[in-house]
This record gives sequence, C-alpha cells and structure tokens, in this order.
Amino acid sequence: YTYELHKVYLNATETDDWIEKSKKISKLYAAFRNNKKNLKIPSNLSRALIERKKIAKKAENKINVAVEIIKKYYVKNEDNNTDTPHRWLVYCEDKNQLEDLKNRLIENNYHCSIYYSDKSSKELDSTLMSFYSNGGILLSIRCLDEGVDIPAADHALILASSSSKREYIQRRGRVLRKDPKNPIKIAKIHDMLTLPLDKEDSSVKSLIANEILRSIEFGEYAINNNIHEIETDKILSEYELKLDNLQYTEEDDYEE
Repeated sequence: YTYELHKVYLNATETDDWIEKSKKISKLYAAFRNNKKNLKIPSNLSRALIERKKIAKKAENKINVAVEIIKKYYVKNEDNNTDTPHRWLVYCEDKNQLEDLKNRLIENNYHCSIYYSDKSSKELDSTLMSFYSNGGILLSIRCLDEGVDIPAADHALILASSSSKREYIQRRGRVLRKDPKNPIKIAKIHDMLTLPLDKEDSSVKSLIANEILRSIEFGEYAINNNIHEIETDKILSEYELKLDNLQYTEEDDYEE
C-alpha cells in the first residue's frame, strides 16, 4: 500500500479550546496521581481526555480537505479506463461529520453511500453488495471496524482516528485484504494529520505526539515509506520535537 499524509490545522478557536481543556486535564491528572488509593483512571479524567480528542477528530477544516482529496484522487466509474472501479472507505467520527461530508460531496457532484449501525441489516448488506459490484465512495463511522470484510476496498480516507492502536491497525487492514478480482491491487491510504496553530504551548505536544506516532505506524510498511519519513521529520522539526522522546504506551489507549 501507499500512504499519503494530509496536514489539517485546527483553527484559532479549536486551538484555544484544546489548550483550555488541557489545563482541566492537568488538574484532574494531578489529583489522580496524588490519590494513592485510586489505581484506575477516574471517569471524569477519561471523559475529559475523550472530549479534548474530539476537537482534533472533528476539526472544521477536515471537510474541506476531504473534498479536495477526493477531487484529486478519486476516479468516477465513467472516467475509469479499467475494469476495476475505485472503492473508497471514508472513516468519519460521527453522524454529524458524516452528513456534513456527504452534503459537500453531493454539492460537488459525487455520489456516496452511507454505512452505520442505525440502518437495518438488509440495508447494510445491500450497501456492501453495491459497493463490491459497482465501487464508489462509502462513508462510515465505527461500525466498519467491527468485523466487516470488504476485500474489494482499495482506498481509505481517514478523517478521524482514535488513540486506540487496535482501531487504526484494523482500519489499515480493511483495505489490505486480498481481492480475488484484483490480484495486483495496491491499496492507497489517505490519512489526516491534525496539527495546532500554536507551536509554543506545551499542551499541544500531546496532540502532535499521538498524531505522529499513528502516522509512523501507518507509514512504516508503506511502499513510499522514505517519502513519509521526510514528511514526519519536517513536522517534528517544525514543532521542535524529537522522535526519540515520543513513545507509545498502552495507557494511550484511553478510548478502548
């Protein structure tokens, strides 16, 4: 597979919100560490971490970037000169983000299908059958992580990733399945790297660290890994971070 990194910047309001929520998290974390009897992360701290992460997942600029990626890389069936149509899996954070992207794609004359758990099993099966037969763009939230096998999928566009290493490895695996109809398939993964405008505040380092570590996991085995390493080195330099200081631990999986 190839791995394309697309930088998305938080706007000023989102950056300020991230910094404010980080101050709250610091206080909650200090109280947690000082309480020797409490061995488990308290619910108010885990909720605060998840709420802060949503700022990055739902960054306003992601919709515009997603539309531009699809305009640049997606080939409609009528424009495709091969027998293999493009099949894109697009991962959104929630229904609101999914609907926003769907509406923007429709405005730009792109047809897309929807896949999430509120639909009946008959509707979901029909959607997947059409996707397998005809290709297209399939917008989804987490339910595609839950054991759905789509061997024909050849593109992934990831708007929102959690801190769960298991989740983003699963998402990569969705487009790496062998496809009997396309034995020479090379999957293409488009990943949005969310970055803050503020380069000085220490609280933004956790955002960059999580995003970079996920990106390195994706890029390590990609065909274009050498290009990806150059891109991540530039980002680390821009924010004055060193890769040696970034280390993934199971505790980062607070969304599990």
